[in-house]
Amino acid sequence: MLLTVRAESAPLIDFLRTGLAPEGVRVRSIAPDAPAPVEGGALLTTDPEEPGRVPHLCAVLLLDRDTPPPKGRDAPPVLRMPFSLGALCDVLRAAGCHPLAGPNTLAAGELTLALDTGRVTRDYGILALHPQERYLLERLLRQPGRVLHRADIGPWCFDYEAPPRPGQIDVLVSRLRRRLDRNFERPMLHTMRGVGYVLHP
Repeated sequence: MLLTVRAESAPLIDFLRTGLAPEGVRVRSIAPDAPAPVEGGALLTTDPEEPGRVPHLCAVLLLDRDTPPPKGRDAPPVLRMPFSLGALCDVLRAAGCHPLAGPNTLAAGELTLALDTGRVTRDYGILALHPQERYLLERLLRQPGRVLHRADIGPWCFDYEAPPRPGQIDVLVSRLRRRLDRNFERPMLHTMRGVGYVLHP
């Protein structure tokens, strides 16, 4: 997928390129006065009028935390800056794009995550997860049985301007482990000390 970004922020562009390139997403930055892309893909823009002018793209409006979103039925999807890669993928899916390759439902054993709705089930019971926990679970489900390195968790679960402080990743994993493994005899989420975490189906 091609992700076009109309925003003057070198840190944002670097964050997107570094985090999304391994997933096969190409990130292109365009100037504020450049014409909108004509090919498909997705567009992140800070111009509230632009999404209505590019119906051939999945357009998402980037807003800072204090700016009120546009109102009305035709208002574009909004993504608050700064954001995590997990939050970006959620908003792109809501806009009708599928930013990452693969099926719409990820599964490992009796654990499933429906990406379009965010619904998580284990052994047919619904698990209520916080968005950060769901972003982490998605990363684990994309590589079940393989180690997810600690360094790869931060960009997907935490805002790009506020990387995780010491201990935050441990707390996040602990919360997810409680939700996944509570009430089940067999734990699924395991720690590989000094390396990362692995989900065993």
